[in-house]
Amino acid sequence: DAVGIALNDVWLARIDMYSDRALQAIAGIMRCLPVFEAEGDAWAQGYALVTLGEAHGRAGNIAAMSEAYEASHVAFRAIGNTWGEAAALNGIAGVALTRENYAEARRLYEQSLALNRELGDVGEISKVLTNIAECARGQADWPAAIALCDEALSMRRRIGAKFGMAMLTHNLAHAHMGQGDLARAAELFQES
Repeated sequence: DAVGIALNDVWLARIDMYSDRALQAIAGIMRCLPVFEAEGDAWAQGYALVTLGEAHGRAGNIAAMSEAYEASHVAFRAIGNTWGEAAALNGIAGVALTRENYAEARRLYEQSLALNRELGDVGEISKVLTNIAECARGQADWPAAIALCDEALSMRRRIGAKFGMAMLTHNLAHAHMGQGDLARAAELFQES
């Protein structure tokens, strides 16, 4: 099962990526892509490309990150895979956010959010809301950043995602700090 073996290699590459070995992850994924292409597995190829985009982002190669996410988006759209399209759009938006193009990032995140809402994926919805809140923070739109973080945080609490709860509480503190409510920011930083 060539595709199965290569998918396992992509998952191992994800472990490398989350273990601060982004270059090793990239090399592993690059070995898998020809297998998916040869076997005609568009979903596996799209998934590998989403992972490749994230790995390039962690390695600081924004141009390669953008290219991988764009290719993933094309692959997932071609097969009508909503989850993959939402993931790719989230990555493309991340490129815009990294470049501090907040309006473009927000537009793309909103597209990803709509797809995730269609799927009812609470975990992904909360992640995208968090990303949109980052756009609002970048534009100093503190009320929007607070509202988005609050919505995402309530979802994270509902599913018991402690890391996400801590991160969102931290982001919420920054939004309150930006709004000038230092007492609330201090409480939230402590809670985080």
